Amino acid sequence: MKLRVIERNRSHVKVNVFTDGALNGTLCFIPDEWRQFKTLVEAEIKELNQPRCEVCERRKKPIGRDSRDNGLCDQDCEGYHMDPEPGTEWD
Repeated sequence: MKLRVIERNRSHVKVNVFTDGALNGTLCFIPDEWRQFKTLVEAEIKELNQPRCEVCERRKKPIGRDSRDNGLCDQDCEGYHMDPEPGTEWD
């Protein structure tokens, strides 16, 4: 998903939403709502782009972080150190 701001002023922010290169619609926000929405969408996209384990099919926890039993693939799984390699940050 990509977001493109097409109009911005003091009262509102207008955004086109694209998925797989196709325009899916236009959203309109007041500026404070836009900042919150943008932060949430960016975090969700980053999470969805984390590498997935080929063995258990769960997202791989970043190296050096405690997964705290949150459903992520960790080093106990035989696929954790296989490609694609896990990242190094939570961000």
